Formats: sequence, structure tokens, C-alpha cells
Amino acid sequence: MIEELYTPKQIELRARARELAETAMRPVAAKYDVAQEYPWEVQKAVKEAGLSGVWIPEEYGGLGGGVLDLCVVVEEFSRACGGMGVAFAVNALGSFPILVGGTDEQKERLLPAVAAGEKLVAFGLSEAKAGSDAGSMITRAQRDGDDYVLNGEKKWNTNGAVASLNIIFAVTNPDRGARGVSAFVVEEGTPGYRVGKHEDKLGIRCVPVVEIHLEDCRVPAENLLGGKEGRGFKHAMITLDRARPGVAAQAVGLAQGALDLATEYTHERQQFGQPVSSFQGVQWMFADMATQIEAARQLVHTAARTIDSGHKSISKISAMCKLFATDVAMKVTTDCVQLFGGYGYCKDYPIEKYMRARTRSSAWWSRGTCCARRRAAQAELEALPPAPHKEKRAAQRCPLVFCSRLTSVNISVTHPLSDNRICQPPIPSGSKHMSAENEPISSDATEDDVASPGCSATVGPRSGQFKPIEEMAAIRRLRVASPTRCPDIGDI
Repeated sequence: MIEELYTPKQIELRARARELAETAMRPVAAKYDVAQEYPWEVQKAVKEAGLSGVWIPEEYGGLGGGVLDLCVVVEEFSRACGGMGVAFAVNALGSFPILVGGTDEQKERLLPAVAAGEKLVAFGLSEAKAGSDAGSMITRAQRDGDDYVLNGEKKWNTNGAVASLNIIFAVTNPDRGARGVSAFVVEEGTPGYRVGKHEDKLGIRCVPVVEIHLEDCRVPAENLLGGKEGRGFKHAMITLDRARPGVAAQAVGLAQGALDLATEYTHERQQFGQPVSSFQGVQWMFADMATQIEAARQLVHTAARTIDSGHKSISKISAMCKLFATDVAMKVTTDCVQLFGGYGYCKDYPIEKYMRARTRSSAWWSRGTCCARRRAAQAELEALPPAPHKEKRAAQRCPLVFCSRLTSVNISVTHPLSDNRICQPPIPSGSKHMSAENEPISSDATEDDVASPGCSATVGPRSGQFKPIEEMAAIRRLRVASPTRCPDIGDI
């Protein structure tokens, strides 16, 4: 980290997070990966360290940090254990809808317990047939007196089995499409709310990813997020834009952790009488990996700063940082496994766990697949103004060719290093050209009158055709003083 780019508070947060990761997370990472159980002892350590509410405003009991502060902490946790980085970051994902769309009463009622580490939060958007296409969800919520009755199923619900609060998105008005989606805060123990299948995952095994079943689940109307129907989809999209840098930070942490392990191993491993790290090919691999990780880190932090600044258009940079960082994590962890040789394929060393975890980071929350992120970034590019018309671009290459109203004498300029002549349409009788020194010269000009430095010019009868133009420099300073002036390059 280049400390000059960060506030003293962010530097201090990083130090605290790194110490906690090394003392409380790394020693038990393998244990919880094998058992596939939630690390409650780690959650307790995070709570005691006062890091549970890094991203939550101070008025609700948090540390008042932004997305960048969150990313700094998530990277350090993920450097020690990717699963524990996810366990921390998913609470931000779950609480962002409350922050961006909740009423003041809902924020005051729900956020302090999250900031204190007393309650965990989950985010229930995806369904079996509504992953990246979140607008096609079928879970329904129907008003019944002072309650809403929810029916449906949610898939890929990270933290769902341990969360005290779950932000569930459901359709309240099917006729309005995405504008008919609303968000509800469903509390643990609510009748009709049931945790279903636990996914047996390749990586990030210490964090439960489950199915949520909603069977006539009765939720108080006061738990309708924002107090109005139809705002859920908008709040979900804003939440995902704000949360993607956190996912990307987890990928950066995984990549950095894998690089650290590979560096240590190759310094200790001896082959042919020298450390493996001394071979030039290995050194090049390390140089490439370190460069890619730092590039990903800076893109993630740029996206986080953009969000924290209040900038309205964050979708593109948010999608790009997640896309790039997760791709880097995939490449770096794979290369690091190869640097371990045969041991990289065995559980005797922790490097294989990083490769498994990075596979999850690339498709975290299902709807965040790399293909979907590429589409999100492309959608932003499609919104840009269209490129200039082909003819306009052609005019930039040859500003003189469109001056068809100017004719009489043909002046062609030949660059001394090219055999191709740059031709200008003939100039009307009685008009004047301008020499390189901006002095008017008559239409019966000689070669010396119109020549630019380093070029030669000839005057001859109209040929009736033009040759291809390959050199522009020779005619940049040639202007025509006539009622229909030939446009200069700067005019187009």
C-alpha cells in the first residue's frame, strides 16, 4: 500500500485488520474449511476488535468509513482466508439496502446491532431461475392488513443460515416488471421463513450458502424497506454497484495471499543447488503476478473512491474493478499452485485452498459472473455518444478532398520521402492561395511560391482524378483564400 494515498484512519484500519487476520483467522482457516462450519470464534474476534461496522455511519454506531475502508479490511482478511473475508463483506452487502433505501426509523432500529457485531445480515435477491437476470424473479409478496405475506424461494443466499436479518426481494406488483419489486427485512424466527439446502461448495466453505424457503411468511408492513412498494429493484442495483468493490477486494486479497505463500516456498525450495526463486523464468512470473495484483488493487480502490465521492455514475467502474480483480485472482492463484509443483495439488500446503476460493470469487452471488460484469461494462460504453460519421473521419484524413467547388488549377505536393503525391482540387480562377508564410499568392503561382519546408510542389493542368493521400503534414499549412475556403484540419 502506498500510504500517502490513504488517510491515517485507513492505514490504522489496515494494521488492525492484518493483525486480526494473522492471529485469529489464519490459524483456524483450514479447520473451518474442512468442517464447512461458520467460524463463530472469528466473528467474536472481529466484534471485539471493533471492526464489525467499518462501513456504517457513526450516528448508527459504526466507524463512519466508506467503501474504500471496507475494501482495505476485506483484502487483509481475505489474504489470510478467503472465506472469512467473504463472511465479513457479506454483512456490508446485506446492510447496504438499509443504508441506501431504508427509512430513518429502519436505520435507527436495524443498523446499530449490525455495527456492534450482534447481528449478521444476508442478501436475498437470486433465485433458481433469476441469477444475473434478477428482474425475472417470481417470489411474491401480497399485502394483507398490516402485514405482507411472502411466498417463494431464494437461491445462493450467503450467510442465510446464520443471519439474524435477511433482505428479501419480492414482487408486489407483477404488472410493473422490475418496478413492481419491493424489498423486505425478514427477521430470524419469522413464521414461514425456513432455511433449506446447504450448498456443498468447492471453496469459501466456512460461509454457509443456502436456499431460503418462504411459505406464507408474514412480515410486518414496517419492514417494507423504504416504506413504499416498487423501490426494491432500484435499491438492489444500487447495492450491487456499491458492493462489487468489496468482492473485488476479496479477490485481490486472495491473489496477494497466494503470492506471499509462493514467494516463501520458492525461497526455501532448493533445486539444482539453488532456490527455485533464483531462476529467471520464476522471477518473471513473480514480476507479472505482482504487477497484475497492484493494477487490480488500484482499480478497486479507484472504484471505491468514486463511490465514496458521491458520483452518480458508478456502474461501469464498479463492474470493471470486479471483473478485472477476479480474473487476476484466477490467474495468480493458478500460477502459484504451479510454483509449488506436485505439492500444489496436495492439501499438505494451503495454496490449493486459495485456488478453490478464487473460483468462488469469480462467480460470487451467481449474478456477479464475469460475463455479466463484462456486459455491464459494455452497456456503459454503448451509452456514449456515437462515433463521427465515416465521411467526417475521412475528412479528418483528407480535409481538402471535399472542396469540390474550388477548381481551375491542380496543385499537387510531393513529400520528399514518399513517391505518392498529395493532390488538392484545382483552385477557382482569380482566387488566391496562401503561402507557408501566410502571404497571398495568385492562382498562377510557381513551385517556389507554395512549397512548404521539406516538400516540393508542382503546378499543372487539371488531371481530373486524385491519387490516394498518405501524407497530411505537407499540406497542414496550406490555406485557400476564397469565398469557399477549404477547411483546415482543426475545423473538422
